[in-house]
Order: sequence, then structure tokens, then C-alpha cells
Amino acid sequence: MNPNEVTAARIKLLRSGLGLNQQEFANQFSEFINRTETLSMMTISNWETGRKLPPTDTIIWMCKFFNVSADYLLGLSSENAPSGASKSKKKVTSIDEQIEIPFNKLQDYDGKPVFITGPNGSLKPQWAILDYSKKTLICHDMKLALSPKLKYSTITPPELITIQSLAHHYLGLEDVRKMKDVFVESISPDPFLRGQVSGWYHHTPDKTCLVNEKGMTLSYEGLDVAYRVVDTKKSSKK
Repeated sequence: MNPNEVTAARIKLLRSGLGLNQQEFANQFSEFINRTETLSMMTISNWETGRKLPPTDTIIWMCKFFNVSADYLLGLSSENAPSGASKSKKKVTSIDEQIEIPFNKLQDYDGKPVFITGPNGSLKPQWAILDYSKKTLICHDMKLALSPKLKYSTITPPELITIQSLAHHYLGLEDVRKMKDVFVESISPDPFLRGQVSGWYHHTPDKTCLVNEKGMTLSYEGLDVAYRVVDTKKSSKK
């Protein structure tokens, strides 16, 4: 059984477990995600037969609707614990490792945004583009040399997330529309989904969605719900 078939079978199993037919599920799930138009039975059928998989942001919402983990829904685990649940210290550690970047692994993030903080408040926490070839961090108003004294992260560290920080570090839809390329950060606590979603995106021609070079599409409706857009600009190396 391929991954698509596993996901399809589990969507059908979870729907049936709630005692819902396809139309009832379409109605309830559409309302759950505040969708203006109700999903069609054909869409649900496509998901449950594996002809098509739900978009990534829809999978994230589906995990919340069914109260299961993304790993379970995607066929990567037989454990169906809620997506935000940490089952063991080992699981928590693996997520933490995805967030903090060791200094000797920075080359893996060349050209990408990294979140930087300095010791004892010596540097304002902020996003920067990593130019590893020049050992430089390109911030909004300055350039910094790479230093092992700084802390590097793939997302805003949870302990720094406040309403004020979100306003400073992330963009709203109006600003997103003005940018040619944007860097998306998944809100999901699941490291697999974060890895699948996070990265550089550009706008579709009709300016209704963001799409990356792999063809993954995120609707504007998912902004601040399934993903955020980092307040940084793509650098052009010379």
C-alpha cells in the first residue's frame, strides 16, 4: 500500500468512526475550517480513494478535526495521538532539534531565513538571511558575522512568541501580496509537516495562493491559521 492509499484509508476510517457519511463530513469539516463554500462529495471521495491528497494546510486542519497526529494521518505512524501531544521525552527532543540549529550545521541553511538571538539580550531577536559563503547574516538594517555566541533557530522560539513579537516578525496578507517571494513557516508542531511546508514561495498568477518550486500550494486563507510568512526578503547573491 502506497502512502496515498494509507492516508485515504485513514481519512475514511476516521470519518466512519464519527458516524458521518461523506456529505455530513463535508458539511461539518467545511464549517470547522470556516470555508465559504462547502466541500463537495467528489472532493471527499477523491481523498478517500487516494486519487488526490488534501493540500498540506487542509491536512493540518484535518488533524485538528479528527484529533489525531499528522504522522498517523500520513501513514508514518500507527499511533493516533493528537498532533500537539508529546508522548515521550525523546519526541520532545526531536522537535527541539528541528527548531534550534547547531553552529556546525548552519551550512545546511545557506540562503534561508534563520531566527537569531544574542546572549543576555545583546542582540534584538530577529530574522536574517544566512549567506554561509560569506559567513554573514543579512538583517533588515545591518549585516552580522556568524558567531557561535548567537543562537540560531528555524522558527521563532516558542518562549519568544507574543502578540507583539508576531506583529514584528510576521507579515499580514496585505504586505504578503506586495512581495514577489516570501518565506513561509508552518505553524504545525509536527516536525514532518514543518519540513514539508516551510520554505520560499511565490504567488500564483491569479494572486489567490502561494506556491513553491515543488508545486506545493497554500491558500491565502491559511495565513496565520496553518502557516505564517516571515518578515524578511529573499537576497540575491552576487
